[in-house]
This record gives sequence, structure tokens and C-alpha cells, in this order.
Amino acid sequence: MSRALLRRIEPATGGIYVRGFPWQKKTVEQVGISSLAANVLCKRHNSQLSGLDGEALRLVDLIERWHSREPGVFAGTVCGEKIERYLLKVLCGALAARSACAQGARIISGIPDRWTDLLFGDSPFPAGWGLYLNAHVGDRWDNDPRTYSVAPVLLNAEPAGLCAVLRGFRLVLLMADPGPNPEGAVDSGRIRHPKCIEANHPHGQVSIRFLW
Repeated sequence: MSRALLRRIEPATGGIYVRGFPWQKKTVEQVGISSLAANVLCKRHNSQLSGLDGEALRLVDLIERWHSREPGVFAGTVCGEKIERYLLKVLCGALAARSACAQGARIISGIPDRWTDLLFGDSPFPAGWGLYLNAHVGDRWDNDPRTYSVAPVLLNAEPAGLCAVLRGFRLVLLMADPGPNPEGAVDSGRIRHPKCIEANHPHGQVSIRFLW
């Protein structure tokens, strides 16, 4: 995840505690944000993608507003395409830094040129690829775990996407045909390019609209 997002998460979760990295000696460790940084982009390319970080922050702010249980109805809008590309940026960054792992083993994989074109907006996502919401109407979000997580989705032992759980809000980025349903990443309730999510709590509602 980007430094900006980690800075936003830190006060909301009481610190940065990590698990699942191949370099960890303990199951769960508290770390500083700087130790999670990996310089995998040059200054020019980092600047080109900085707008994606800002859009991810807007989405996180809306999710945190729902968890804060503020009274009233609040509606916000995010650009779905930028969220899609932000998750691709996280996936590519993890692979480039070799910090992604599956079942305790480090994933060693290159980044396809096609992914790079999609990341920088040079070409559109193929049919069936991209952002999915893995949820059903009436699903209950858990307000207790203050956790954010990302994990690679694999197909035939190769990276084929990313699963991001933002305090119970589950987004899946698929970089392959969804037909095979890599590792059960998405279920029958999957929604590609969701238009709106309305989350209710005892005192009100938060509406998150995705523009495509």
C-alpha cells in the first residue's frame, strides 16, 4: 500500500501491525511506515500515479466514516477506474519488491508488459478483467477488526490479481479471465465495476458511488 494510505490507516487502527510478509520473524509485528516502503518507481512514473493514491484515500475515508457510526446520511464518489489501477499498482509494487507470498513462500514473478500498459492507462482493461465487489445485498460487515489487508490471487501458481480487504470491505482485482475463478477469489455474487454501495448502521447510512 502507498505511504499516504498507511499514514491514513495508522491512527484509525492504533498502529501498523503486519503479518504475512516473507521477511517476518514473528507472526505479527509492529513496524514503522518507512520499513514498508519499497522504491520501485522512478520520480516521473511515481508522479504519474500519485493521483491513484488520492482516490484510494477517498475510498478509505468513506469506509472509515461508516465505521465511525456518525449520525445521518453521507454520500461520496470515487473514480472506479482509478481504484482499479491503484490495486494494480499495489500488486505490481509487491511483485517488484518481492514482498508478496503465498502459503509462506515468496512469490518470484515478473510483471507482464500488458499490466504496465493498463497501470499507466495506455490501454483499457480487457473484458472480464478489473475490479470486482465480492458481496451480496444484506451482507453484514464486521465493525470489530481494524484491519486492512492485500493478498495476491493465484492461477496455476502465477499471480492473477489481488484481493484487498478494507475493514471488511472486500474488493478483488482480476488480471485474468474470471471464468476459472482463481482460488475462489470471487463467488457467485461477484459484481464487476460496481456502481454504488450503500452501507447502513444504527444511526444512518454511507453511500459510496463508483464512477466509470
